Formats: sequence, C-alpha cells, structure tokens
Amino acid sequence: MKANSSAGQWLGKAFHSVRNKGYDLELVFISTHKSTDLIDQLIIETLGFKPHEFIVYDYSHVFQLHKDRERDFTPPLGNYFLPYESLDGEMVRTRSNNAWVMTVSTDRIRSMVNDLTPEKLFRKNVRNFLGKNVFNNRIAETLENEPSNFWYYNNGITILCDEGNLDKEHKGIRMRNPQVINGCQTAMSIRKFAGDLSSDVLVRLYKGQIMSSSTQLRFIKTALTPSRIETSSRTIRSKCV
Repeated sequence: MKANSSAGQWLGKAFHSVRNKGYDLELVFISTHKSTDLIDQLIIETLGFKPHEFIVYDYSHVFQLHKDRERDFTPPLGNYFLPYESLDGEMVRTRSNNAWVMTVSTDRIRSMVNDLTPEKLFRKNVRNFLGKNVFNNRIAETLENEPSNFWYYNNGITILCDEGNLDKEHKGIRMRNPQVINGCQTAMSIRKFAGDLSSDVLVRLYKGQIMSSSTQLRFIKTALTPSRIETSSRTIRSKCV
C-alpha cells in the first residue's frame, strides 16, 4: 500500500490468509459525498487495491440502497388476473413444478404495471428501471418498427407470486402478490412506449409460496441475467432484461 507501507504489508498478509481459507474479500468505501469517475483510480493508485478488491458507495448509491430497502417493507399485493394470448386456448405448464409459460400481449403488460404500480410490482426485482439507455431504446425501437418480432427478440418477463391458479374459461392466471423479478426494463419500456402496442411478449410465472425464503432469494438472483435486445432482422439476439 503506497499511502502507508507498514499498513499495506499487514493488510496484504491478512488478504493472503483469508484467501487461503477459500474466502473472497472485498473492501467497501462509504461516503456521504457524491463520487466522481476519478475515485476508483485514486483508490487504485494511492491505496494499491485492484479493481475487483473494492467497491465505492457514494451519496447516490447509499440513497438508492435505502430506497430499495424501503420497497421490501411495502404490504404484499392482492389478487390480479393476467390473461394470455392463444389461438387454440392452450398454454404450457411444467408438470412437476407450479409454473406456467405463456404469451401475453404488451398492452396487458402495460395495464398490469399501471394497475399495480412500478413501486409495488418491482420491489423484489434486483435492478430498478434504468431509464433511457441503449438497450431500453432498442426495446422501444422494436415495439415501433418490428412489433411482430418482439416476442422472438425479447427474453421475456418472469413473475413470482404467492398463489397462482389457471382459469381456462377466461384464459388467464389468477395471481396473488405478483412480483416481476426479471424483465423490469422490458415491462417499464412497454409502459412508457408512446405509440399503439400490437406486440406479444413471453411471460414465465412461478408460484413461490412453496419455496423457502432462501430458495426464493437464490431463484431471484438466478433469474436476473444482464442482457440486451437487438432489432436486426437478420440476427435474432434475444437478450433483454
């Protein structure tokens, strides 16, 4: 460590000892001030840490963590009916698990987000809506220019609910406390799309009441896969959060 060679030497020994026991070590720097792009480089050059050995939480990050924490204390959502699209009235359900895979119109997704509100519907989602960026802009472009291909290009939306029951007569699922755990960017981009919606999107619905809390947490982390969507008609890249 350049700032203090003696402290750096002892810290290096501590790092080595911990890693030899099979543990990962990450230092966390917390500040109530706003960070700049130079902070990471300053820590690397001054303190001698490698980029993967530390993380910086500045004012904005701490505030966001607080907002995320608040979401978990909101009351659970009630019952909600989500219709699916099918020409022959059929849908797919896994045999051994309480889960369904179905096609839902983007208009229905927008209604669900508006009815249940983003603050409540996405409170178990690891990532909040990121706003306008290159990937979300491409979602909007696909909705606008290639609506019939949106189902193919997009990875879909994953919903976890406490209870889920198939209503064949009305072609839909009756859910209790639905939570979008993957697909926040897709759902919010659909909600914010200014034009008419004519696309469909793939939806995976899991009944999570039978899972323990630790299993649910692992399931949510596994379901969240950073990805993207491309609008090329020649190459289908179905990766979109």
